[in-house]
Amino acid sequence: MLSLADFAWISFAHLPVLKTNSPNKFFDALAAGKAILVNHKGWVYDLIKTHELGISCLPGKMVATFAKLETLAENPVEVARMGRNSRKLAEAYFSKELAVRRLLEVIQPRPKATQADAVDIRTA
Repeated sequence: MLSLADFAWISFAHLPVLKTNSPNKFFDALAAGKAILVNHKGWVYDLIKTHELGISCLPGKMVATFAKLETLAENPVEVARMGRNSRKLAEAYFSKELAVRRLLEVIQPRPKATQADAVDIRTA
């Protein structure tokens, strides 16, 4: 289904605790290279704005959101650009290789050298 869509809809209830969630559907959208429509603030919203991945649909701003969607319906090039930005972000920050490397750093930390190349006993 996602392959047929122009946008991925990332929605959650407006609860403060959900501003810190990591929704699988967001990562699916990034991997699929889809523009994203989000209905809540938090780190996902911040990434969407910063990296131009899509648009927001926040409470009380529905008229503006529908106006943006109507404009984008007439501009598929812009929607495709947002989708490419999503895929680039996925590859740069959320790839499997990067996740494995980060995990290995946690479970098999390497001792860090100090300025004099002595082993730092706090991380050894």
